[in-house]
Amino acid sequence: MHGEQLQSPWFQTSIGLPQGSVISPILFNIFIKDIFKSVSADCCKFADDATIWHSHSDPKVIQEKLQKDLNQVQKWSNDWRMKLSIQKTEYSIFSKEKNKVQNIKPKLGNTILKKQPNPVILGLKLDEQLNFNSHIESTVKKAKRSLGIIREIKGIALIPTKTLIQIYDSLVCSIFNYASSIWQSSTSSHLDKLNEIQRKGLALCLDLPSQSSLEALEVLSGTLPIDLRREEMAIRELGKINSYSNNVPIKRKFEIWKEEKNPEKIISPLGKMYQQTEDMKDTELVDIDKIEPQYEYQGLVSVIRALTTGVT
Repeated sequence: MHGEQLQSPWFQTSIGLPQGSVISPILFNIFIKDIFKSVSADCCKFADDATIWHSHSDPKVIQEKLQKDLNQVQKWSNDWRMKLSIQKTEYSIFSKEKNKVQNIKPKLGNTILKKQPNPVILGLKLDEQLNFNSHIESTVKKAKRSLGIIREIKGIALIPTKTLIQIYDSLVCSIFNYASSIWQSSTSSHLDKLNEIQRKGLALCLDLPSQSSLEALEVLSGTLPIDLRREEMAIRELGKINSYSNNVPIKRKFEIWKEEKNPEKIISPLGKMYQQTEDMKDTELVDIDKIEPQYEYQGLVSVIRALTTGVT
């Protein structure tokens, strides 16, 4: 380690990774790459967080499959001497038929895992019925705290209205935008709570009564309505997914979903996004299937780099 005029002595280590090293995260990802190699469940990883899941109508079947996978993960941990954080390992059950769901008791090692009805995965708070009401409640609380910051700033400094709106967009709208293409399928009663935050926030920035018309406030401030912003981001997101090559996991999932697509009794986040793109195709004649695949851009970049290297 080197800092200012000080430098630590060199030493060799036979285990672990050096703290603060640029290459450590890459080496760690390589090391745990095969942690789910013997697992039958769907799985995803991000840094040192990982999630596996099974789907079935019978909770007993889920427990049996999940337990086999957890045993494999524990075996991998023992083989490679990687200690799993059992305290942070939890399980959740998701079902639209809440009253019919039975609790299961999966174990990691000899410890029964704790049930978490509202797990947070990459900042998205889930609930047992996957209606995202819990996430919106959390979003409202965060947005209110940000409004409090704007109120304090406005009270101690003469900030122009345009600057206040920019601050609102940075502090509040960024909270509304995060993962909105996923949780936009929530109930209208919960989504309306975000409109109320927008009303109060824009009224604060424009120095108008908090009960002013939301539509008028949005026009005066040049702020896009929340529902239109969600729809725009959802269409962009699905367009991006559709442009991926087929070796990208989320693109494969999307293709499988399209092949198996039936009229959904309860619309899913992906179904909502697809519906929005179809509506855009009908009204604006824009088809995401005609977007140039991403791999062609990557190929062009490779050609340009090769030509540049040749010239050099």
